Amino acid sequence: MSLSNQFSTGQLAVTGSSQALKGSATNFTGGVKLTNLSSGSISIFLGNSSSVTTSTGDELPVGQAIILPIADISSVYVIASGTGSTISWLGIN
Repeated sequence: MSLSNQFSTGQLAVTGSSQALKGSATNFTGGVKLTNLSSGSISIFLGNSSSVTTSTGDELPVGQAIILPIADISSVYVIASGTGSTISWLGIN
């Protein structure tokens, strides 16, 4: 098994409007780790389309992380009930 030593990172301030995550790389063969930074104050909700809401998205509480087996980070949409949280991501190339 070959291990990758290449990865990309980024952060996005999450608001009450859904938005896609954006990154410099889109072919993450090792998946993507998403973290709702502990400096935030509200949960972030994840979905796979721009129609995600705080009622339909999967909740990512403050300080928590999830690993998604996806290759394209732009397929992840995020929303919050307002301002005050930032999501960070780390994708393995």
